[in-house]
Amino acid sequence: MKIAMPVDEDKGKDSKICDHFGQTPYWAVYDTEKKTIKIKKRECQHGGGGCAAVDEIVLFGPDKIYVLGMG
Repeated sequence: MKIAMPVDEDKGKDSKICDHFGQTPYWAVYDTEKKTIKIKKRECQHGGGGCAAVDEIVLFGPDKIYVLGMG
């Protein structure tokens, strides 16, 4: 299973979950089967908010999304 999370920094497993889903600078994608985490820089850095974030995160094919808050 792949779990995608918005994160504030590119520090692997030590990356802090971002409080603002739509404004996150990075995505973390954790693969529970392989026990790996990949950090990906956000493509759309300006504007778009949550809708742009959703459009972008689906490209990673997550089974679940973990966030602290939305809206």
